[in-house]
Amino acid sequence: SSRRHGHGAKGDKLPKGWRWVSLGEAFEFRNGYNTSKEFYGSGVPFVNVLDVITHRKLTPERIKGKVQIPDEAWAVNDVRKGDLLFNRTSEITAEVGLGSVYIGDEVVTFGGFVIRGRPLKEVFDNDYLAYAIRHASLRKQITSMGRGAIRSNNGQSDLLDVRIMLPLDADQRTIGRTLTSMDDEIDLLRTKLAQLHEQKRGLMQRLLAGGKWIRQ
Repeated sequence: SSRRHGHGAKGDKLPKGWRWVSLGEAFEFRNGYNTSKEFYGSGVPFVNVLDVITHRKLTPERIKGKVQIPDEAWAVNDVRKGDLLFNRTSEITAEVGLGSVYIGDEVVTFGGFVIRGRPLKEVFDNDYLAYAIRHASLRKQITSMGRGAIRSNNGQSDLLDVRIMLPLDADQRTIGRTLTSMDDEIDLLRTKLAQLHEQKRGLMQRLLAGGKWIRQ
């Protein structure tokens, strides 16, 4: 047979060469940085829960907050390209433990309600990882924990046993590039749709103002 059995939470069959790994095998987890409110608003880009929930891929441009952080805290709370970020808590179960991949070149930091996963070895393609961490098989594992949430007091340990598919390198690249290309196309269509709505609003204003320009 050209396939072998690789088992996840449901015993799914995986293509030959693919396997399941736990996040604890591939990443080292750490909770983020907290400080007094007067230190927020300026300084270095600061990843918060909303950033992680909103974007499967994070860049400095998508990070809205900033914080002043001392050097000793910066040294252990940095976020670098390829790091995973999870939100620790949410009022909505569907948003609990959502993950993002940081793909920026600039080093940033992250907040106390966010968990950073630093790769222990480079086995994941970043584009692939951004989709895999939001796949239904992984999301079900996270949302079924405890009270249906990653608990804020032990979120890191909750994540260690979560299993994720690890395809062959070439397959990861193919999956990641294909899905990224589709998302880029969706973004273009959304932009075009917004432009059409704006044109329609302008046209309605002109038509409903009496439509004199039609008869000219």
